[in-house]
Amino acid sequence: MGKKTSGKKKTDYTDDFKAIDGRKKGNLLLQKTFDEIGNIYSGIHISVVSEENQDDRGIDFQVEIIGKAKNETLEIFKLQNKGTLDPVKPLIKTENKGLISFQISLRHVRYYRQEIPFATMFMLCDVPNQKVFWHAIQLDDSVDDRVDQAGDDQESVQIYINPAHQLNAQNFEKFLDQIGESKSTQFYKTTDKDSPIFSNGADFEVDEKKPLLDQVYDLFEYLYDEIRYLPRHLLIRNKPFKKADGFIPYINSFKATTDNKELIELFDSFQVNDDHSITFKNPSLISGVVDAENKAKLVLKKFTENHIYWLGNDSRKSDVSLRYFPDQECDCVACRYYKLDIPGSIKSIDNQPTEGLLDKMKVAYMHYQLGNFVKAAEMQKTIAKEAKIAKKPVIYAITQFNLIKLGRLIKGVL
Repeated sequence: MGKKTSGKKKTDYTDDFKAIDGRKKGNLLLQKTFDEIGNIYSGIHISVVSEENQDDRGIDFQVEIIGKAKNETLEIFKLQNKGTLDPVKPLIKTENKGLISFQISLRHVRYYRQEIPFATMFMLCDVPNQKVFWHAIQLDDSVDDRVDQAGDDQESVQIYINPAHQLNAQNFEKFLDQIGESKSTQFYKTTDKDSPIFSNGADFEVDEKKPLLDQVYDLFEYLYDEIRYLPRHLLIRNKPFKKADGFIPYINSFKATTDNKELIELFDSFQVNDDHSITFKNPSLISGVVDAENKAKLVLKKFTENHIYWLGNDSRKSDVSLRYFPDQECDCVACRYYKLDIPGSIKSIDNQPTEGLLDKMKVAYMHYQLGNFVKAAEMQKTIAKEAKIAKKPVIYAITQFNLIKLGRLIKGVL
């Protein structure tokens, strides 16, 4: 007679223990790899700090790269680390042949790509083979399609890791390059949601007691305080271009729409003459405006520069022209360059006015165009310091983006 057994089924924790073991060994392998890199790159210290409190959002570590010479932070980024006790094998079939397939949380993917403002890398530790692979999830636009196609009950999506992206001393600079690219990408993604200057409207309210031309002029002065060009939709997402809260202005080809009939009437009164002066067919519409002609010129010039040539609404048959092309000769370094007068650009670049930040940005950009990458970078650093003191966050952000790009170019040339 056999031994009597209980009808209660025993719980098998084998897979759970295996997952915990894989995670611990993966974390040890990751730390070991960074230590080996630090031994070769003796001028830096790599600090890896656990962020277990961020586990629900898919962040395991924060990594800080510190230059030993000045004890300064050179780079900071986040990691999610996954360890596997099974040897990693690239796919041998399908369109992703040669890549490593791995499942990742759908919720984490959305967080990495759309929410977190830091560069974040996904790491896969092959414990049996003692290899660590990285995947720049924030640069992988193909994953968005898989996220969009995910079903309501789907909790994960597949990512495909390039086995050539093995983290080691030989590939460390390539790894840092992708960290830099990820940082730039995330800055613009997250700023687009949080910063008023990049949002659907500005954190600026016009004084509706002022004449209408002054309202438009004040808005444009604010929007172009730190930058010469903006996304076109920002020009019309504020009063006086929209009156009703429910109205959504839009731009179709070269035409902008508005629900403000008085604004259409104002622009319809502008008369651009052959000598490029502007007169007003209905002077009462600019009553109380100081220096009305120059303000009208600036407003029309900004519309034209942004390729918005017409203003109208659904109830108006004929649209109002916003075109303004001042006939003026300019021999600045930029104009010479774009006229293909390269020798003239090179000769005149050191004599350009650099009183304001925008003038300095222009000259720095032309140094870049002419191949003077080091000079361009030096100017960007100076501009960044001045922008920070002057509390010009947009200019400062642009300098940081430019410095990342210039750093790669200089490193490639040298």
